[in-house]
Amino acid sequence: MTINFAGEADNEALISLLKKFPLSAEVLSYRVDRSPDYFFLSRLQGIDQKIITVREGKQIKGTLSVIIDQVYLEQEVKKIAYTADLRVIPEHRGIGLADQLMREGIKVCKDYPEKELPVFTVVMKDNPTGLKKNQNLERDQVAKMTKIGELISYFIFPFAFRVKPAKKYQIYPAEAKDLAEMFALWQKINSKKQLARAFENVTDFEKWIKDTPDLDFNSYLLARDNEGRIKGFIGVWNQKKVRKIIVTKAKPAILIFRKIWNAFASLSGLPYFPGLEEELGMYHVLNLCLEHEDGEALPLLLANALTRVRENKCFFLALALDKNDPLNKFIKNFWSTKSELFLISDYLFNNPEAKRLYHPEISLG
Repeated sequence: MTINFAGEADNEALISLLKKFPLSAEVLSYRVDRSPDYFFLSRLQGIDQKIITVREGKQIKGTLSVIIDQVYLEQEVKKIAYTADLRVIPEHRGIGLADQLMREGIKVCKDYPEKELPVFTVVMKDNPTGLKKNQNLERDQVAKMTKIGELISYFIFPFAFRVKPAKKYQIYPAEAKDLAEMFALWQKINSKKQLARAFENVTDFEKWIKDTPDLDFNSYLLARDNEGRIKGFIGVWNQKKVRKIIVTKAKPAILIFRKIWNAFASLSGLPYFPGLEEELGMYHVLNLCLEHEDGEALPLLLANALTRVRENKCFFLALALDKNDPLNKFIKNFWSTKSELFLISDYLFNNPEAKRLYHPEISLG
């Protein structure tokens, strides 16, 4: 077995490999399809990326992604690394390949040209194998990965929710002329949170939007106050051009519910509930920027976002928040399913006892 970095010539092999690994959520299982370009999502996730592979001859038997990004950490702009997408084909499990990939991933982070990078990763609570592989890094005297936070990933159904009007806010689609004010608000609010992306300037922010497929200025919804000032915003993004979700398994109750849902969907304007091996249409909330003092604007933003989800015949609106974020209380009236995740890192905070809110861009992967 040899370990090296993947290149463009490995695109089809990596797409095929990823399709073999279903993931489980609360009510169904799914696999990820990153065709036609496996590497595109990685390029969106950060400012640099390394796709590590373990091979037998020319055949890829496992992979791990290391994503380098520039984020706010303790109110400073720092480069950090995320490890993600650990996969080893079933017939090669149990012989240490996953641990070998994890060790190599940490080595990439520690040997990064500029400096040793702190490492972060997200693991679903009900994924004991993923948790174990991170714990094994301490056993192997490579890194000590500890839980630093918990996240909730919501999957909101696209019903036409009646949202209590908030007289202080009106919702508008963004325009190019709004970018400077949006960027200033991002710096003001999200620089106080941990792991929010640190765009270098408004041009960097604009370029990222333009480089992201099916994302443009109008993809963002703004909450303005009565004086016309932007108090918060969200991006609403369908990422099907870089990653599709394919349903592989569902609980019996969900399959029965699907039949009832689809019987009424055409009459109610709701989207078709996909069956097994069909694509689950989904939008993601991207670049959430909102102070908890303006949290009443969140249901208005989400209600408008869900209108877009329904109009485009998609089935969920996904949104991730820190479990301790006060904004969670404004989602309770929406019908959703959810997954809970651990945020794990080897980073040592200057004040370990301080309360912190985390803002990793879970919608990107």
